[in-house]
Amino acid sequence: MRRDRKDRNWLERLLDRLGIAGLEARAEWRLWQRALRSPWRSAVSRHHDCRGESFELVAEDGARGRGEAAHPSTGMQHEKNLGAWVEEAGRRPLSWWCRQLQELPPSTRMALECALLDLAASRAGLPLYRLLNPNASGAIEVNAAAGELDEDVEARLHALAGEGYGIAKIKLGLAPVRKEAARLRGLAVPEGMMLRLDANRAWSDEAFGILVETLAGLPVEGLEEPLANPDPQRLREWQARLPFPLALDESLLDRYRGVPPEALPVARVVLKPSRMGGLLPALDYARAASAAGRSVVFTSALEGPVGLAAILHLAAAWGEGTHGLATASWLESPPTSLLPKQGRIRLTERPGAGL
Repeated sequence: MRRDRKDRNWLERLLDRLGIAGLEARAEWRLWQRALRSPWRSAVSRHHDCRGESFELVAEDGARGRGEAAHPSTGMQHEKNLGAWVEEAGRRPLSWWCRQLQELPPSTRMALECALLDLAASRAGLPLYRLLNPNASGAIEVNAAAGELDEDVEARLHALAGEGYGIAKIKLGLAPVRKEAARLRGLAVPEGMMLRLDANRAWSDEAFGILVETLAGLPVEGLEEPLANPDPQRLREWQARLPFPLALDESLLDRYRGVPPEALPVARVVLKPSRMGGLLPALDYARAASAAGRSVVFTSALEGPVGLAAILHLAAAWGEGTHGLATASWLESPPTSLLPKQGRIRLTERPGAGL
């Protein structure tokens, strides 16, 4: 999925074109952790906070670039090794920092890459989304996060429709499949609203078959990761039968890692840049997927504000689709600039990543 050399070369050429490839900078690195306003729950996990790592590059002329990525754990060994590497590196040219990208694990690569892109966009006097796509508008359509299929979900859907959302995402696979099917059958979806469903690989093929009849009567916009065993033949057969796209998310990073988009058995890919190693690998994969006829959704891995802002710039540069990036409201004290209004987030014209 990653094309480190291609992305690194693009970044190096960009830095050289801006005349800052030789500018020396030191890095500040740290792990971070932020509380969530309410638990983030899926069929496979439950989170009460989000955590990750951040890079800040401080150049000799005072310029700064910030990057951040979500991380699944904060192991002491990882902290010790990476912190020691940053301290030993000291001041290095930006081109040197760029060349380190291919040596880093995905989340750290994301953080460093975003810091480099933030600094480059600031130097170019452009918001990051226009550095990636000069024709981008800076507006991103986002789906609402409606939570799980509990007794209050219908009230939440109507409230979200009143806030201007056209697509609401519901987490499935948190209760027995027959119970969820019964709840879906009785669900009164607001007029004009579509449902984006996510099972996080909760169901057997047989269980999914039970649910399919129920889904036929609902305004389903898409369904992510229905099968616990995402077998390509079964997914291909289900996709041929269903009138909405099935999507792969976490399966792209294990079962389908390295599989070219044109060989995927579903119609949609859901991309988490923090898991893929950065904005540029995610953008590269998105272009290949789109060329292969797959729709693309960018989504959050529960980043903090800096990481979320960077992915929003990526989605704005992409310029189409409705993305899973309305996650700032889950954070304690989120920046208002990252909160949706009428189902969309509009980025500022400020140079860099805008935070």
